[in-house]
Amino acid sequence: MQNILVATDGSEHADQAIELASVLSTALNAKLHIVHVRDQGTLSDDEIQLLSTEFSREVDKYINDNDMTNIPGSNSNYVKKHQEFAGIFHNIIGDYTMKSAVLLSKKNGVSDPDTHLRTGDAAENILSVARMINTDLIVIGNRGRNKIESMLMGSVSTKVNQAAKAPVLIVK
Repeated sequence: MQNILVATDGSEHADQAIELASVLSTALNAKLHIVHVRDQGTLSDDEIQLLSTEFSREVDKYINDNDMTNIPGSNSNYVKKHQEFAGIFHNIIGDYTMKSAVLLSKKNGVSDPDTHLRTGDAAENILSVARMINTDLIVIGNRGRNKIESMLMGSVSTKVNQAAKAPVLIVK
């Protein structure tokens, strides 16, 4: 086994998948690849909440760095009122998610994971990276952050499992 791909969205199940993939990567002397697919489009209420709490410093930094300090209210009000900047806010979440995943993999014995940050449909992008690196195993969490969407449209893990050429290990 040469390449293991783990997908993350920052959820608890994704963190468990990173931990397992890291242990496997180390034990099998395989290269660990981490993929995170940023959302596109408008921000969900959950994402606005994340930006207002966990990512408030990053939002404040973006507002200050881009001379937007004349906008009254908290950063959560700014995020709610300015959906046209959703792509930027998705980038903030995506960058943080990837950095957290790398730190978690290193904590679990991986010295230098490769990272793949994409935007768009999660399942399609995970499968694309899997083909690109010729992965031997895909590790993915059973449930992600967006539980309502997965109930309506099917989960990312199910889509990846059905379409992948490589074995898929789904972590519950």
